[in-house]
Amino acid sequence: MKKNNPYFKYAALTFLLLVVLIIPTIYFLGMLKQEDELKFSHYTYYVGDNTSLNNESNLDTFDSTVYGGIDLGAISENLFVKLDLNDFNWLNSDSLYILELTNPGLREVEMFRFDKEGNLVYKEIAGTMVGNSNPLKNPNPFFNIRLDGELNPSIVLRIASQVPLKFEAYIFPYSSYFKNFSFRLIIISVYFGIMIALFIYNLILLSSENKNRLNKLIYK
Repeated sequence: MKKNNPYFKYAALTFLLLVVLIIPTIYFLGMLKQEDELKFSHYTYYVGDNTSLNNESNLDTFDSTVYGGIDLGAISENLFVKLDLNDFNWLNSDSLYILELTNPGLREVEMFRFDKEGNLVYKEIAGTMVGNSNPLKNPNPFFNIRLDGELNPSIVLRIASQVPLKFEAYIFPYSSYFKNFSFRLIIISVYFGIMIALFIYNLILLSSENKNRLNKLIYK
């Protein structure tokens, strides 16, 4: 029974470290949960073969609507989603915001903006297959969104993916987004630091125990 005491002591100490270090991490991760007021409430969409949009007349084909988020599973065609900035009454004109999709595995996400006459005036692409589209190394695709009185409040996204199409869309004030992103990086770094420290600690315990066994065999 006495021989098992060191193992029990090491196991108890390891468990205590896990409780003391990981529970605060989980608490802070819970703080990263996005607020509902930042999430788009409804998504109008259609699935098609076309690879781009030239003008707003193409928007007439958006014939399906879901609430809360997109969850369509794996599809081979392009998904076109329309988001309405009028969902948010707290947005300020001529201000900069960030649009983020909560799925890091999306292959291509192309954003289209139209003017009041329905002409395409701007497009941008991001995703895992688009090089240098994510300088922050944020796993989720995101875009800069500027509110302009000359632009249509609708945002159109073309999404091509080889993973199941499940995501939600959020809009953030520009400054608060980067504060939140920095906080996320800190939490993730702390988490991996804890895991590496625990791994090294257990290696040291194992090495120490093996050394003690070897000494006992030598001097027995």
